[in-house]
Amino acid sequence: MAGLWPGRITTSTLAALDLVPADGCRVLVKLANKVLTIAVTMGGSLRLLRCVELATADEEELGGVLYPTLAYLEDELKTRPQSVHLCGLAALPSDVELPVEPLQSPFGAPAATNAGLLGYLAAGGRN
Repeated sequence: MAGLWPGRITTSTLAALDLVPADGCRVLVKLANKVLTIAVTMGGSLRLLRCVELATADEEELGGVLYPTLAYLEDELKTRPQSVHLCGLAALPSDVELPVEPLQSPFGAPAATNAGLLGYLAAGGRN
């Protein structure tokens, strides 16, 4: 064993990635209840997925998961995200200096409870 513990991975986040632009480095930040999922894509391919159950889901705890992830991208993958796409939360901590956009769908604004379904539909049901 590699000493890794996978934790939770939700298929809804994987399906919601079809709503994220496929070019460049993009980050999807999805909060459903108190489960925060951060997915990083490069050129449309998944490069990193973090899924963490939060105790309070406040700005400080959100930053405690987000900042190390963004630092990892810059240090290890040698890239800075072109944009961060939000689902299930209104904003990131104010000191995150990246373009932030709400997740978009051709079927309406995705919420944390239906982003996976809307991503699946946007992909033509081929996920």
